[in-house]
Amino acid sequence: MGDLNIQVRLNGVVVDDRTIAVKRSVVVGDFPGSAYLFPGASVRVQRSNDVLTALGQPLREGDSVGLSMSHITVRLSHTQKARPRHPRTGHGLDNSFLVAAVLIVLTGTWLDAVRAWAHRLPTNGAAVVDGWVNPTTGQQRATMNIKDVSRARRTAEAPDGPSHRTDDAQTGVGYTPWLRNAVFVDERFKEADRRLDADPESTESRRVVAHTAYNSGHYSAAAWHYRQIVEANSSDHHAALRLAWALRREGKHRQELAIYRSVLLGDPDHVLALSGRTLAELRLDQTGAAGRTFDRLQTVAPDHPYTEMTAAIMEANQGQLNRALKSLSRALKERERLPKDLQVELRRDIAIDPLFAPLRAGRGLPAVLRRHFGAASPRATR
Repeated sequence: MGDLNIQVRLNGVVVDDRTIAVKRSVVVGDFPGSAYLFPGASVRVQRSNDVLTALGQPLREGDSVGLSMSHITVRLSHTQKARPRHPRTGHGLDNSFLVAAVLIVLTGTWLDAVRAWAHRLPTNGAAVVDGWVNPTTGQQRATMNIKDVSRARRTAEAPDGPSHRTDDAQTGVGYTPWLRNAVFVDERFKEADRRLDADPESTESRRVVAHTAYNSGHYSAAAWHYRQIVEANSSDHHAALRLAWALRREGKHRQELAIYRSVLLGDPDHVLALSGRTLAELRLDQTGAAGRTFDRLQTVAPDHPYTEMTAAIMEANQGQLNRALKSLSRALKERERLPKDLQVELRRDIAIDPLFAPLRAGRGLPAVLRRHFGAASPRATR
């Protein structure tokens, strides 16, 4: 009984070739929990006895099916015997696909690539929405209008800051496992995923899927789903802020900042939006604007944990590490005032935010965390 081989060619050259096991059903592509990650499509592969089904086609051992774009060809094959399996790459996108995606954008063939991929999919597969292949709905849309093209280019916009990722190997402290231990698994995910297949308009199901993607470190997928919610209901500030946070983790701070400004138009005193706007402006080197927004935040919520956390990140960025540690300590002391998901978000900032890197590199941060978390604080890895 063979496995699933995935081979990727860029301009005719093999850039990736790996094999994964399929016991019952797996998803490969741009979707939370994918067995193999790549941008732009989501393909569910199912096994029934000795037959795999992918893109609506039954694949017996030795059979294959392909996805083609202008520069990329992906071939899914049912192997005739087990082959060496490659380890998963962890959170984020495989480098070969990232290079390919960038090449498509730079060569001006983005729209043609999306169309070419969409036309290869069956009606019960994925659908093109916002310039991407929709990883959840079962309806194919064969044409794209001008609004779709604009959205596709916006989604593909390059980051204007570093992405947020672990630097545990450099610090020698396990901040990322510490974050992971605080993330709860939403038991509603599988049911929400199934419900979204049947009803793409189910906002609550999409919210669960988006939140699961975000907590899994699949920030691009989370942003995609949150954007669908916001575009359906622009007054949904909860989804808007989570969209902004997903963009922040990808380093897309101009898009992030635009969302905070939109939220603040309707609610000028929104604490989380003021905090996010302050830090987005700081990341974009708009230091004067960041100072003014932070002044507003201090006026609105002088003792709020997020006000203290914002101060800590700003002070760390300015090299005022002792002051930053004191502000962080005050934020953590009051963290129980926050909902659980915001307490997790504080940990996420501490663990992976590039602006916090100066604190992670020093000895003071582990001491502060031990004071507030005791035995549950991050542990040294070397």
